[in-house]
Amino acid sequence: MTPDTSGYIVIARKWRPATFDEVIGQEHVSRTLKNAITSGRVAHAYLFTGPRGVGKTTVARVLAKSLNCVDGPTTNPCGKCPACVEIAQGTSMDVMEIDGASNRGIDEIRNLRESVRYASVGGKKKVYIIDEVHMLTQEAFNALLKTLEEPPSHVVFVFATTQPLKVPRTIVSRCQRFDFRRIPADQISARLKQICETEGFTCEPNALAMISQRSEGSMRDAQSMLEQVLAFSGGSATEVDIRPIMGLRGSETVSSIAKAIMSGDEAGVLNLTGEAFDGGVDPLDLVVSLTEWIRYLLIASIDAQSRELQSLTDETRQELAGEVEGVTTEHLLSLLSMIADAEDSVKRAGHQRYLLEAVLLRMTHVRSIAKISTLVDMLKKMESGGPPGDKGIKAAKTPPREAAAPKKTPKKKTAGTGQVPPPVAGVVTGWQDIVEGLRETKTALASILDLCEPPKLSEGVYWLHVPSSFHESMVLKGQNLRILTQEFQKLTNTTAVIRTRVRDGAGEADADPVRADTVRPKEEPTTEDLVALVNKDPVVKSLIENLGGKVVGIRQQKKDSSQGEPAS
Repeated sequence: MTPDTSGYIVIARKWRPATFDEVIGQEHVSRTLKNAITSGRVAHAYLFTGPRGVGKTTVARVLAKSLNCVDGPTTNPCGKCPACVEIAQGTSMDVMEIDGASNRGIDEIRNLRESVRYASVGGKKKVYIIDEVHMLTQEAFNALLKTLEEPPSHVVFVFATTQPLKVPRTIVSRCQRFDFRRIPADQISARLKQICETEGFTCEPNALAMISQRSEGSMRDAQSMLEQVLAFSGGSATEVDIRPIMGLRGSETVSSIAKAIMSGDEAGVLNLTGEAFDGGVDPLDLVVSLTEWIRYLLIASIDAQSRELQSLTDETRQELAGEVEGVTTEHLLSLLSMIADAEDSVKRAGHQRYLLEAVLLRMTHVRSIAKISTLVDMLKKMESGGPPGDKGIKAAKTPPREAAAPKKTPKKKTAGTGQVPPPVAGVVTGWQDIVEGLRETKTALASILDLCEPPKLSEGVYWLHVPSSFHESMVLKGQNLRILTQEFQKLTNTTAVIRTRVRDGAGEADADPVRADTVRPKEEPTTEDLVALVNKDPVVKSLIENLGGKVVGIRQQKKDSSQGEPAS
């Protein structure tokens, strides 16, 4: 026999708050409205803003009940009188709920203005609730403005929106604004537990915690997910039942991909993402889920007892603590920056999967940060006179750059600079200082420089070998190369020039970095040769591509008479 479901009411509707005291997570709104009703200072227009499912429309209905209840105005409507019942059922003639998305034109607002002039049926207040009010057209807002300026005494407007910035200021200035907050996960979990106990359902605390976390502060979303789980499992809510409904968020797939990235397992990343895509996972959903998971890893590495992690289950917190062991904060910050930057690119990409795979593979190389830091520590110990493997010997008290200063013994001058370059160890140590100094203001640039060796001198130019064309474009972006060159000149105490070159393969860094088109001093180049050479320069190419134009002429700088070399 098929059960009768004609009178079934979903949990989100059945458990909708009927009074201000039942509203969860919005105490600042409930208290203000209750005081306004008690003191007789109810405004003629309110603007409720905030995320979806946090109680905006619910509070508007409770306000309408409080004003029209047979005992009203009251802060505790009875819920039994004809006015309260009709408002709850949505059939009241004195409370009009309008969907701003489907009734957004000027004609609808003109009809509203006509009905505003008539008194309420019950002889109290007429309440107009316009949901998603930001969807109204500009003409509709203009038509509504006159009514808001001089509203009838028997009318109250309540506007609800998830995007308050799209509401004209002329409308906002004529309303009392209330910003609704996301509901804390522990309060959502407690409410779900109450629902399960009252309705006779079986629920596990971890299962309710996972639902609360996934709802992102929306009580309505949490109640809908709970109902879905109960329907799937036949009246119970277990952690195993919730996993399929949760999707990628908090899944083993996301955790495994993050582990593979941090360990530098390129094959593992490809295999795991391939399995996810074959299972129907949306690339953008994977980006969002990985961003959230890496953020949790970052928080766990800084403070394992952070309030941000309290909404997670005990097992999840233990898993996070285990994964961040031995992982530096800088490593996680770089990963988070790269995956977050990829979201917009994936949205616009025609082949989202291929682009995302490339991003994830690049992220596997960030693991070299820790190795570079270890090398720098070893070099500092060598400069201070201690053996590289002896951790007990303290570094010299002189700053790294002082310790690495060139000796006064004569050395061969560097071609094109007229100055003596610092020793290799000093360049390596100072280079890491430059990278660390850029990490706060130029995070993306610093992350790329972590993947590069210090520039190598050849023919008067310091060549920076970058892993790919993408990395080269990031180094050349904006003022990055200019800032990097200035810092390197301070380090080397020269007028050093830095140029970039894509590393083609193993052993590239040891090869002669001078390009075939470099002008040799033995031959006097023609103007055409110089123009061709300049057009191939990465900086000039970047300027032409981004700003347009062309090279129309070249002027050689005058020689510095004191040094006998071309001035820089």
